[in-house]
Amino acid sequence: MAGRAGDWAALDEPGDPITTQPAKVVELAAYYRDMAESMETTAATLAKVGSGDESVGKGEAVDAVRKRAKDVAGSLKQMTGRYRSAGEALSGFAAAVGDESDRSAGTVMGTSWQALQDAIAAKGDLGSAQGLADPVADAKAGGKEPTPEDTADSQKRADRISGAEGAVAAAKRKLQDAREQLSAAGRAAASTMRDGWHDGLHDSGWYKFIHMLIKILTIIGIVLAVFAFLIPGLGIGAILGAISAGMTLIAQAATFAMGEGNVFDLVMAVVGVLTLGLGTAITKVTSTAVSNGIKATKGAMTTKFDKALGTARAEVTARKADLEAVKTSLTAARARKAAATTAAGRNAGRREIVALRNERDTLAQVLHGAKRNLDRTKVESIGTKADFAAKFSDNPNWWNVAKIHKVIANDAKLVKKQFWTEVGTRGGLKDWGERLGGVDFQFTRDRLSDFEKLNRLRSGVTAAPWYHAGANGFMSAWGKGNAIAGLVIGPIGIGADQERPWTEWVAEHKHPVTDLPTVPAAQR
Repeated sequence: MAGRAGDWAALDEPGDPITTQPAKVVELAAYYRDMAESMETTAATLAKVGSGDESVGKGEAVDAVRKRAKDVAGSLKQMTGRYRSAGEALSGFAAAVGDESDRSAGTVMGTSWQALQDAIAAKGDLGSAQGLADPVADAKAGGKEPTPEDTADSQKRADRISGAEGAVAAAKRKLQDAREQLSAAGRAAASTMRDGWHDGLHDSGWYKFIHMLIKILTIIGIVLAVFAFLIPGLGIGAILGAISAGMTLIAQAATFAMGEGNVFDLVMAVVGVLTLGLGTAITKVTSTAVSNGIKATKGAMTTKFDKALGTARAEVTARKADLEAVKTSLTAARARKAAATTAAGRNAGRREIVALRNERDTLAQVLHGAKRNLDRTKVESIGTKADFAAKFSDNPNWWNVAKIHKVIANDAKLVKKQFWTEVGTRGGLKDWGERLGGVDFQFTRDRLSDFEKLNRLRSGVTAAPWYHAGANGFMSAWGKGNAIAGLVIGPIGIGADQERPWTEWVAEHKHPVTDLPTVPAAQR
C-alpha cells in the first residue's frame, strides 16, 4: 500500500501513518476460511473411509488405511477450528480497519482520515489567525497606548489562535485514537487466533525440539558474537561457532520443511556454512605453510648456527695452537740466548725473543678476537632462537580435536596476553586487530617470511598470497556484520524481546504474501 494521498504534514506525519493493507487482510482471511472448508470436506471423506463406507472406495488398499484414516479425520476436524478462527480473526480485523476509501469515523481508516481533515482545517484557521495584525503589539511598536478596542481585538486574535491550536491537538489525539483502535483490533485478532489453537492438538516432540534448538543456538550466537569482538581468535570459540553454524543450518532446514521457515534465513545459514568451509580451507593452507615454515626455519637456524659455531670454535682452536707454538718457540729462544757465549750470539737471541714476543702478543689479540666472535655467535644463536620462539609457535588448528587440550592452553595464553601482559600496548592492539580481522594466520606467515630474510636463512618460507588475507578479511567482516545485523534486526525470541519496531516490515519481506491463491469475490 502506497498510502492515502493527503497533507499528512498537518499531523506532523511524513506520510499516511496507517500502513495496514486492508485488501491483503481480506484476501488472507478468505484464504484461511477456504482452507478450513477444504479441511472439513477432507475430514468428512476420511471419516467415511474410516467408518467402512465403501461408497468412497473399497479393496485391500482402502481396508489397510481405514483405521489410520479415522484417526487423521478426527485430528483434521479439530484442526479446522484453527484455520476458521484465523479467518474470523482476520475478517474482524479487516472490518475494524476498514477500507482506504472510508471517510467517516468508526473504522481505523475513517477515523484517521477525519483526523487529517480536522488537522488541515485547524492548520488553515491557525495560519489565518496568525496572519491577522495584533493591535496591541502594533500600538506599542508605534509608541502609543493601546485603546480598549485594540485590547479586545488582540484578545479575539489570541483566542482564535488558541482555539486553532487546540483543534490541531484534538486532530492529533484523534489520529492516536485510530492507532490505538488499530492496536486493539490486532490484539483481539491475535487473541482469537490463540484461542483457536487450544483445541487439544499438541505439537510433536520434534517440532518442540527444533524451536528449543533455535533458541539455544540464538543464545550461543549472541555469546559468540560478543567474544568475536572482545577476544577474537579463540580456538574454542571457533569450534563452537562451527558446531553452531552446522546446527543452525539443520534447524533452518527443518523449520523450512515444516512450513515455518523462509528462504532468506535458510540461504543465510547455507552461506554461513560455506564461508566457514572456505575460511577453514584457506586457514588450513596458511597454517600448513606456517607449520612447515616453522619447521624449515628451525632447521635453517640449526644449520646456520651449527656451521657458524663450528667455524668459530675451529678458529679459536687454531689460534690457540698457533699461540702455544709461538710460546714454545719463545721459550727455546730464551734458552739459546742464555747459552750464547759471544756478544753477537746474545744480540741475535735478544732480537729473536723480541720478534717472538711481538708475534705472541699479536696471536693473543687474534685469539681474543676469535673468542669474542665465538661468544657473539653463541649470543646470536640463542637470541635468534628465543626471538623466533616468542614470535612463532606451531599451534594446532581449532578443528584438530585430538589436540583440544593444546587449543585450550593456547586460548588461556591468549586471554592472559590480551588482558595482562600486552594490555594497552601497541603490539597488543595490533595483534587484537589482526585477530578481529581474521587475518592473523596470513600475517604470521608474512612475518615468518620477513624473519627468514632478515636473518639470512634459507628455509624457503614465502609470504601469504594477498587474496588469502583479502578473502579471510572479507569473510570475517561478513560474519561479524551478519551477527550484528541479526541481533539488531531480529528479536531473539527470548523473554520480552519478541518484537522490534521494524519486525513487521522484516517479516513481510522475508515472508512475502505473493503466492496466496486469489479467491474470487463471489466466494468470500
